[in-house]
Amino acid sequence: MKTFSSDKHAWKRTQCDRSMLRFCCFMTLLRTFAASYCCSLPLLLLLWEYSLACPPTCQECSTTRVRCHGSGLAFIPQSLPHSTEAVYLGRNNIPRLSARDLKRLDNLSVLFLDNSGLVRVEPRSLTQLQKLHCLYLNDNHIQHLQPGTFQGLSGLSCLHLQHNKLVSLTKGIFTHLAALRSLHLQGNRLQDLGHAVFSDLTNLRSLNLANNRISALSSSVFAGLGNLEFLHLEENRLSQIPSGVFAALGNLKRLDLSLNPIGTVPSFAFRGLRRLQYLFMEGAGVTHVHHDGFADLDSLRQLTLSRNFLHSVHDESFCLLTHLRYLHLDRNDISHIGVDAFKGMSGSLRFLNLRENKLTSLHPDVLQPLLPLTQVQVAGNPWNCSCALLPLQIWLTTTSSIKMNIQCQFPLHLKGRFFNYVNIHELGKCPSPNASATTLGSVSLITRTEERLETTTPSPRSTTYRHQPQSARAIAVEQNSAREKLRAVETLQTTPVLPLQLPAQAPPRKVTLLSGERREGAQEPLSVKPTPMCEHRLARLNEAFNILLAFLVIACALLLALLYKVLALRHRLKMAGGRSVIEYFSFYHSSHYSVSEANRPPPLPQPLSLPAPVPHPQPLPLPPPPHHVTGADVPVYSRIGKTAPLKHYNGNRTQVILFEHSVL
Repeated sequence: MKTFSSDKHAWKRTQCDRSMLRFCCFMTLLRTFAASYCCSLPLLLLLWEYSLACPPTCQECSTTRVRCHGSGLAFIPQSLPHSTEAVYLGRNNIPRLSARDLKRLDNLSVLFLDNSGLVRVEPRSLTQLQKLHCLYLNDNHIQHLQPGTFQGLSGLSCLHLQHNKLVSLTKGIFTHLAALRSLHLQGNRLQDLGHAVFSDLTNLRSLNLANNRISALSSSVFAGLGNLEFLHLEENRLSQIPSGVFAALGNLKRLDLSLNPIGTVPSFAFRGLRRLQYLFMEGAGVTHVHHDGFADLDSLRQLTLSRNFLHSVHDESFCLLTHLRYLHLDRNDISHIGVDAFKGMSGSLRFLNLRENKLTSLHPDVLQPLLPLTQVQVAGNPWNCSCALLPLQIWLTTTSSIKMNIQCQFPLHLKGRFFNYVNIHELGKCPSPNASATTLGSVSLITRTEERLETTTPSPRSTTYRHQPQSARAIAVEQNSAREKLRAVETLQTTPVLPLQLPAQAPPRKVTLLSGERREGAQEPLSVKPTPMCEHRLARLNEAFNILLAFLVIACALLLALLYKVLALRHRLKMAGGRSVIEYFSFYHSSHYSVSEANRPPPLPQPLSLPAPVPHPQPLPLPPPPHHVTGADVPVYSRIGKTAPLKHYNGNRTQVILFEHSVL
């Protein structure tokens, strides 16, 4: 019995050992399999990733860029690499965009789906594209956008939806686009923008709503756009500008309202736009501008009112634009400009465009306060070159630096000619200009001189020669002398560009001498002073002469220095040729060395003169090696090497000029 129990225990121990052995083997196998699986899993994933490929019709396919532009695709390929950052799918036929189309492209930053026949974008179809920066959905057939369409695009900065068929925008479409900076909606069919539809776009900088069908703007349509800088509303159907509609756009710099049937600019139409710099209202049908129409535009630099229906410019139209630099009023119906129309911008206006209007004359007081003004464009106006335009031309050619070319249209015999080349005699009998108003210019001087001569000299018809003390010859001499002095006065006063030309032959007058004692009742003698224009040009000529003189002095100094160098070099070459040596100039100093000849022939034996036996000739001492040189420049010579004799002195002495690191 005891033996049986012991065998039973032994059998149990054997079974236990076998079970433990099986368990250990199983765990070993499991551990080996797990290790091999963990090592091969990344390799398998990598191979699967690179096994993905683009359709064969694509132009470019890499790990970061896929270009399938115009490839005839009907859907977005699912085999694109996971690391793709830019996808170009324009000009295809993809009618629908769903969430499964882009589920693997979570690294995408730029997506082009322009002109791809897209009709519907499902909500949350772009949720996984959290790294997307630019989305191009333009030139498609999208008619409606539902709330949540752009959900998840928290990093989107530019969105292109132009040239679609959008009719309206409801609130909540742009809720998740807090980082958006540029929104393009031009070329759609928008009629109603909705209430505060852009309120969530707090970082928006540019908004383009051009070429739509917007007919009215609500007072809160631009609420929340405090950082907007560029707003395009051209080519819409806006018939009026409500007061304060742009009040929320405090940082706006550019506003375009061109090609809208606005008609009238009401008071405070642009209230709140204190930082606006450019305002465009070209072809807006503007017929009248209220005197407070451009209030609050303290920073405006350019105003464009071209192609409108303005008939006149009143004194209050632009009085508040104190910083305006460029004013475009071309292609209107302006026939009258008030004297103080541009007085408010007297210190800032530089360019004035008055082309293709209906101006026939212009008073010089309109432009006289505009000191910075340099150019005025007046082509295409029916200018009447008569005596009424004479004061303007005198002011332009004497005291002003404004460039203004007036081309005559009336009268007919002057049509097509520029007014500054018209002879004063061709204008007919013009009344004498006021001496106090036009005291400058050659024309005013000549006119006033003629008036003086007429007042101080009796007419030929009323002169009686019964008590005339002088002879006819003396009178002729006196008249010739007066004419010569008159020509001298005219020559001194004439500016480089004459506004008008005097007739070749003046009517005969009996004149008195301009010099000598002044007769009783005669006017003060004329003072010949240079005009401000002449002074300005003279100062510029003096400045140019000083600059030219300085350049001439510098050129002469350089020429003399060069000549000195040439002469010095010539002298050195002569000296070197006379001594049969060569001189070389560099930053290493030259030295002279004395060496012994290396190959001297042995002396010949002398003939026997005595009976004594001839002694054997003693050998001469060997010359020093080529590198044995005496002097202070032994280290230098040791670096250079062997010498070459240039000229022999006293049989076995050689003068050598060494040049270190030089090539002769």
